[in-house]
Amino acid sequence: MSENTKLSISERTGVTRNTRRQGIALVTVLGMLCLLVVLAVAFAIAMRTERIAGRSYLDSVKARHLAHAALTRALDAMDAAMPNNMLYADAPIYSTNTPSANLYSGSATNYIPLGASYSAGTNAGWVVISSLTTTSQVAYLAVNCSGLLDANVAGGGTRNTGMSAAELVLTNALLTDYSASLTNNRASAKRFESVAELRQTWALGANSSNFVAFSRFPPFKQNFTNALIMLDVPTNTLIANQANIVVALQQCGLNTGTQAADAFSNLLAYADTSTDVPPGGTTNFYTKSVPMLTEVIASNVVSGVTNNWTNLTSVIYETWYPFPIAPAGSYQVTLANPPAITLTALSAPWTAPVLVSNAPAAFTPAAYSFNTSVFTYQQTSAATNNLAASGPGGRQINATVTLPAAFVDNASGQHVDHMPAGPPPFFSAYKITPLTSAPRGLGVIDPRINWRPEDWQAESASLGQITLGAMNVSVASTEGTNMFARTTGTIANAAELGFLLYDATLPWRTISLYDDGVNPLHPVLDYFGTSTQTNSVQRGLVNINSQNTNALATAFVNAPIQNYPGGPSNTVSAADAQMIATRLFTQTGANGTNSLAVVGRAVTNASVFASLADDGARESLVANSYRLLSPRQQLFTILLAAQVVGSGGVLAEQRAVAVVWRDPYPDTNGRHPAFVRFFKWLTE
Repeated sequence: MSENTKLSISERTGVTRNTRRQGIALVTVLGMLCLLVVLAVAFAIAMRTERIAGRSYLDSVKARHLAHAALTRALDAMDAAMPNNMLYADAPIYSTNTPSANLYSGSATNYIPLGASYSAGTNAGWVVISSLTTTSQVAYLAVNCSGLLDANVAGGGTRNTGMSAAELVLTNALLTDYSASLTNNRASAKRFESVAELRQTWALGANSSNFVAFSRFPPFKQNFTNALIMLDVPTNTLIANQANIVVALQQCGLNTGTQAADAFSNLLAYADTSTDVPPGGTTNFYTKSVPMLTEVIASNVVSGVTNNWTNLTSVIYETWYPFPIAPAGSYQVTLANPPAITLTALSAPWTAPVLVSNAPAAFTPAAYSFNTSVFTYQQTSAATNNLAASGPGGRQINATVTLPAAFVDNASGQHVDHMPAGPPPFFSAYKITPLTSAPRGLGVIDPRINWRPEDWQAESASLGQITLGAMNVSVASTEGTNMFARTTGTIANAAELGFLLYDATLPWRTISLYDDGVNPLHPVLDYFGTSTQTNSVQRGLVNINSQNTNALATAFVNAPIQNYPGGPSNTVSAADAQMIATRLFTQTGANGTNSLAVVGRAVTNASVFASLADDGARESLVANSYRLLSPRQQLFTILLAAQVVGSGGVLAEQRAVAVVWRDPYPDTNGRHPAFVRFFKWLTE
């Protein structure tokens, strides 16, 4: 083969190789172009997806912001629906009623107690919110849960005098959804945050009706602004606050004459447990745990023969100690001076009376006891009269005994009680028949005001009116005859005001904590309190305006019924507690009440009330329960919904639930403080 031929082949081979290389490059370029096209398409798709997702996220964010706007609107609606004089909303607060947003559905129903769900069925509707670019709508439904019990705090303790929410008595008889596991295991469960949690655990189960997971009760205030006047303070503090206390007592109905001032004097004596000596003396109002002069009896007997007659006149002073706790010290009856004794004149004069025995000994009274102190005076005459003869002129010696002022003194010789001397008619002209010794006496109507002469009444042995060792027959009291006076510590309960007299012209009439148609209610519990009520926020109390009578009844079940604080007691039955709660429900009114004293109008509905003869026992129904109640809480569970709407329909929707606490008391700016206690987005 020639060289030319070889070159020709070589050249041809090079051409072929170049052609192949060009084909590979073309394929590569085309492949890269395809890859770029795929990447471009994927990028475009991804960008479109991101744009759609971003748009969707933007709409969902808008929906969430709109849900917050719905919550704000709900709070504004509360302010509009509940003016300052409305403490309780008896109907749900909602956006509008058409068209329905169907808020009470799905998981939202788990957050509202069945006891409140009766009002949650209202079909809250949409409210349209328009802008330049979108149209949105919101809806809200606020359900009042203010009157239910706090599952985290209520119950679990021992029922005593109503100082703590732990004393609320939770029973299945009243609360059908209650289980003892709630209080038994509450410590290990730490804290429930929502009704849904209560339903999902062993605590209450699916039928939770009477419980919520939060409560908050700031201190009660009279007229929404005035703090209660504290009584558990030293007496010098009470004295410094005298003007305010007297005004408050006047506002409670003690506004006739000096009633308020007299009640204040009695309060000072009652509160000062450092001494048994009345701070204003024994001629003024006081309630001290001391023996009190309640009856005085005079009798005489004549003995002897002609020319040697002897007359013995005995004056017996009876003291009564009507208190449940015996005093530590001793007491003695003393006289300002001997009594003036005038006998019927005989042919020879009677000698001046001489005390023939030592002064009566000091005594230490037992609880609820009577003691007598006897003063015996002797007079003689050498008359020739024959006193043994009958008929005119015989056996007719009359004695007139004019009593001096008498006192009960303590071991230090200080006067702690007082009976005044004369004048007639009550303290003179005792006609005592000799030999037969027919006594005459005086009895006081109310020994707490025995310093008033007009309250002593004449008694006659022949009429059975002299009652040594028993209550005077002149006593006519609808309040019973038991008394109480604090001997140690400071006032523990403002209800102790119910032991105080307030008017000297109204014996056996104390400040009344109840209204039974005879005793008018004095609403002192709305004006006075103790530091436990005035200085701290409390949790777990029962809203006094609750429409759930089962919840209200827990404040009264097993409350001690006792004549005096700390005394033996019976307890309020569940049936009576329900009666009280039912009456209380009717007393609070449609808008609710800012009164604790209104409990005194409810307890009279209990069947046990009529069976209680003692005022202290009747008032204990109030005293041992009212501090478990308060009007100062508004608690709402609010269902929320928000939608972002476009030309194609609903672009995004968000639902949520919030628990809001609101103060029914306005602040100094006229606004009602409120805060969101619980908030949760709902997904179904």
